[in-house]
Order: sequence, then structure tokens, then C-alpha cells
Amino acid sequence: MTVREQLLLLSDLAAKDFNIRGLIDQEKVLRAVANQAKVKIDCVNVQGKEVQDKLNVCLKQKGLHELELQTEKMNLRKWEARADKIRGEREYSTLISEIGFQKRLISESETKLLELFEVEERLKKELAGVQEELRKATLLLQEETDQVKAQLVELAERRFQEEEDRTQAFVRLPSSLGKRYEQVASKRAGVAIAILSQGVCTACKRALPPELYNRVSKGELLESCPFCQRLLIPEVLS
Repeated sequence: MTVREQLLLLSDLAAKDFNIRGLIDQEKVLRAVANQAKVKIDCVNVQGKEVQDKLNVCLKQKGLHELELQTEKMNLRKWEARADKIRGEREYSTLISEIGFQKRLISESETKLLELFEVEERLKKELAGVQEELRKATLLLQEETDQVKAQLVELAERRFQEEEDRTQAFVRLPSSLGKRYEQVASKRAGVAIAILSQGVCTACKRALPPELYNRVSKGELLESCPFCQRLLIPEVLS
């Protein structure tokens, strides 16, 4: 196998590796999109739980105040009934004072209950809004999940074909060159070759010695960049 044939094979192999990395990145993006939708649903669920907890506290407080109000009204009726039967001025005056105090308690309880009713209505509306948001988010998640699944299947098929083609390209390389390619790729984020353009390694952006540039440009020698160690491919072969 001539050096030029090896360079062509290396170029083809690097292109397939590039495509495979691109497909892997697309898969990551798709999964990230699906995860974002799940995170949104989790956030809405947390928000809904917080609103529901507040509503439960409000309902409990309202129940307690309603019970207190009933007790206060019962006490008022008792004091008023006793006042109707009492003729002594001192005791009557004391009962009237108690009745006034009891009416103030009732008024305060009714005001508090009214406030709690308003809070209850507000929280119920807020909860309904959160539940609607959750419904929409769930539908969106299902749509995105279906789309992601379909796209992932397509990407998996394309990736499988690219990997098959890559394997065929790789086995055509001399074993020593294949090993060298893999070693460089493992140290350079999967990118084992660099295009030599106008005397510059396009991977590390360093200018090469003129004599090295000339040798590589002729496509007669297989050389590595002295700076990043990637295998150099003349631009005319890229």
C-alpha cells in the first residue's frame, strides 16, 4: 500500500470518526432536551405540593376558627340569657361587660374567617393554575419523549452504519498505522489527524518547518505534527 493510499484511508477514517462523534453529541443534546422537560415537571410538582400544603394549613386554621366562632356564639347566647333573668345592677353590669367582650371576640373571629376564606380562594386558584401547568408540561414531555425516541432510533441506525463503515476502513490500514492512529486519537480527544494548510497544522494552529511542509504536501511521506503529534494530511487529500 502506497503512502498516498494510506493517507486517503486515514482521511476517510477520520471523517467517519468525526461523523460518529457528531451523532453522539446529537444523542446527548436530545437526552438533555428530554431531561429538561422532566426537570420542569419536577419543579411544577414541587410548586404544586407547596401550594397544596399552604391550602391544607389554611383549611385547618379555618376549621379551628369556625369551631371557636361557634363556641363564642354559644357563650354569647348564655350570657345574654342570664342577663335577661338578672335584676341586680352590679351583676347585670358585669354580664353586659362580658357580653360586649364576647361580641368583640366574635367580630374578630368573623374577620379572621373572612381573611382565611379569601386566602383559601386564592390558593385554590393558584393550585388550579399549577395543575393546568403540570397538565401542559406532561403533554409536552410526552410529545418530546416520543420525538426524542424516534430521533434516537434514527441516530442509532446512522451511528451503527457509520461504525460499520469505520471498522471496514480501519481494518484496511496496516496494523502498525492503525495502532498509531488509535494511540494519537486517545490522547487528542478522538482527533488523530490534522489537515496541513498553507504550512500550518489546522489542529494546533502552529506553522510547520518548511521542509516538513514540503514532504507532507507531496503525499509521499506519512508525518506527524511535531507540536500536537497528530498525523498530517495534505490539504489536497482532504
